[in-house]
Amino acid sequence: MLGKILLATDGSANSRKALEFAVEMALRYEAQLYVLHVISSMQIPIEILEYASAEDIEDSAASVYLERIGKKIIRQSEKECKATGCEYVHTVILRGDPADTIIEFAKEESFDVIILGSRGFRGIKGKLLGSVSRKVSHAADCTCIIVK
Repeated sequence: MLGKILLATDGSANSRKALEFAVEMALRYEAQLYVLHVISSMQIPIEILEYASAEDIEDSAASVYLERIGKKIIRQSEKECKATGCEYVHTVILRGDPADTIIEFAKEESFDVIILGSRGFRGIKGKLLGSVSRKVSHAADCTCIIVK
């Protein structure tokens, strides 16, 4: 039986397919659906970080921009879930490495299954370093479903 489903999304086309699949599962099993977006840590030049620190600026422009996008992705995902009649939808935004953050959150919250798209917005970097979905499926403690 499934009680808690974790959907990791980055707003890509494959994430949208994963959302549809996750909603169907949540409805079928009357499970709680958690929709997670991870704001990826970016490489910001050291000079900018030093300036921000000296001026007591906590958030960089890039960080604020990524957070706004993340909130929009989460709001849209929640709206799509609720439009299908899925009642138990929770949304979460976290920061960090996407694969590591998904794995850690799933373990801490004892999810029964993680659902994610097969490929997101990582492009050539994802192909060279390995996709988030592959890393999650190999390292997670629970069942993982990768949707194409």
